[in-house]
Amino acid sequence: RLDHWCGHCDKCCFIDLVLAPFLTPDELGGIFGGLEPLRNEELADQFLALLGLLADRKPFECVGDIDECRAAIALTARRPDRAGDALVQRLAAQANSGAQLSDHLMRATPPDAIPDEYSPESVVV
Repeated sequence: RLDHWCGHCDKCCFIDLVLAPFLTPDELGGIFGGLEPLRNEELADQFLALLGLLADRKPFECVGDIDECRAAIALTARRPDRAGDALVQRLAAQANSGAQLSDHLMRATPPDAIPDEYSPESVVV
């Protein structure tokens, strides 16, 4: 295993994607050794796969689902510091359903979503 993020694999692309709505491109570049994956055009197909836009390729299960990825790219594209990022804007346009998804996925939920039968009080022996 590496002791750093490679910045090229599906896992790195996914982590970049889900952090991008909340961190600046420079902060993400620092995490990924200087070049943020969303600023690397060579990784466009990997992002398209994460967004469910490549029918013949599915990333490993260690990445989020398509809805989460589409919500993340929609939120990222809305950031003022991403307005000039060609790859981000192109991916967001291609996965345009993400805007509706992001509102649903980002809605606050109660302190937990554990069903009552599994709540800590009911499982304490």
